[in-house]
Amino acid sequence: MFIAIETIGEVQVFKYNTKRIKTPPALINKIRLVEKPQFLMFLKDSIFGVFYPTYLVIHAIDDSSSIRQLFHKPYGVPTSFILMQVPRPSDYILNIFFREPSEKARINTLWRLELDLRNITSHQNFKAVMRVYDIPNHLLKDLKISNFARDIFIMNFKFELLAAKDGYIMDSANINYEKEESFLVHNGESIILITDIKMEIYSFKIATNVKPNKIIIAS
Repeated sequence: MFIAIETIGEVQVFKYNTKRIKTPPALINKIRLVEKPQFLMFLKDSIFGVFYPTYLVIHAIDDSSSIRQLFHKPYGVPTSFILMQVPRPSDYILNIFFREPSEKARINTLWRLELDLRNITSHQNFKAVMRVYDIPNHLLKDLKISNFARDIFIMNFKFELLAAKDGYIMDSANINYEKEESFLVHNGESIILITDIKMEIYSFKIATNVKPNKIIIAS
């Protein structure tokens, strides 16, 4: 198991022995940063991405602990787009989300850029950017995005979950416990309600065999 940590001007990569819990992670290598990244994430077991505001660099760690660059490419989106969130990949699909502010309409338009991680090469291209949803500015601070499946992702607005696919909303679900200190956490096929006094876990599924698609939550 590898861990990547951003320090001043570089990324340090550590190897962690999961069989010996008391053994501290060992520094195996590091890379220099040309500028401060916005996100840093392991995409697969030994492959990590460094997400800069306008481009993505993907590195691989080989058996000798050397780090080599696999991918270096600008996102290719309009300059009005702002890198917003990068949830963990699902089924080897990486979704990169941008927001596009509109002061006149008081909204931010959410856009999604996709990259297939199954066979990463330097000649690989992103798929065409796709418009997702218009988000009122006052809800933007609560938004957390996570992947559910290869082509389905979840927009979490603290008390409400929206399932989205291919640029449209499939279904939504919310809770009645809307106290300021409470919130929902989506984690794969479960959701967690966290309050000031308790934590409740529910199963979370999306029925795609019915029209319209439906979110199913059960205790």
